[in-house]
Amino acid sequence: MMASTGLTWTATVSSIIRDGNWDFPSGQPEMQEIWNSINFLPHAHKEDTVIWQGNISGKFSISSAWEYIRKKKAQSPLADLIWFSGHVPRYAFTLWLASRERLSTMDRPHVQRIISDNVCVLCRESPETHGHLFFECGYSRELWEVIASKVHLNIPNMNGIPLLMWAATNCTGKKRFNHLLSRHALSIATYFVWQERNRRVFQNQWKTSRTLTGEALHQLRTLLLQHTMPIPEWAMNEWNLQGAELRSSAVPVHLAHPYSGQEVSVQPDVQVQLARPSSGQGDSGQHDVPAQPVVQVHPAHPTTGQGDSSQPRGYVQAQIARSMLSWAEMAVSFRSARALPISLAE
Repeated sequence: MMASTGLTWTATVSSIIRDGNWDFPSGQPEMQEIWNSINFLPHAHKEDTVIWQGNISGKFSISSAWEYIRKKKAQSPLADLIWFSGHVPRYAFTLWLASRERLSTMDRPHVQRIISDNVCVLCRESPETHGHLFFECGYSRELWEVIASKVHLNIPNMNGIPLLMWAATNCTGKKRFNHLLSRHALSIATYFVWQERNRRVFQNQWKTSRTLTGEALHQLRTLLLQHTMPIPEWAMNEWNLQGAELRSSAVPVHLAHPYSGQEVSVQPDVQVQLARPSSGQGDSGQHDVPAQPVVQVHPAHPTTGQGDSSQPRGYVQAQIARSMLSWAEMAVSFRSARALPISLAE
């Protein structure tokens, strides 16, 4: 298009300025709209500058370019229910696809061309649809009832999108622990039902509803152990979070004798626990000082190898303590626990 104007690829703005006014090339209708959009006089004696109009700063960035060219739509009313702070990506993504009915259930046209049997593999009673699989199926309903009871969520008598819309209205408070728990439960339940469905279809492996529910509750408890937000006392007790063990192991420690330099190997038993102080304030989210969890390392009484009775015991214990703290920093694999303080319990 530039070539059709008669301008070279190295042309500058000054090449279309004559006597302090614009002198646009003529005869190119497709360029006329661009010329007409320029509504200011040129400054022939100033240096050319490039200004990006995609943001206020005038500086180009990938994110501002994407925001500038993408088609914008209104945010989904389910956004805060699914993509909340602390969500687990694989759980949230599955719930998002389910909310849009985009999972490959048996009623999808492309699936029907491959599989002729469209009966729900969980109950073998009704055709498999999103609404049936996740909310109406007897197998799924058993899981929902147990999890809803455990998180103190009174689910109304509705299914599918209406139920998700209800949850988006009633379970999205940012500072209420109950709402966070309900959103985690919703995404975990959806994910585990979908995984069991796929396990039966593709691997011919089955789990009872009771077994699957137990695994889902265990995963929900694991997520609670990761959260650094204050947790009400009733939840600490009901989910058995106080002093929950993260990892227990024997830690090999290799020390050098302080006098002879001879290597001494010890292997004390170590238990890594999450000591989460209880907030004791209900679930209103009002706390003067947030109760931050602490990862504690509990060592057994250290024992040394044979022939090392002459070494200073206090020195060895101190070295063991340092080694165990270093090990704990690497061994605690939970996402949020990595940033928590680590202490050596007496």
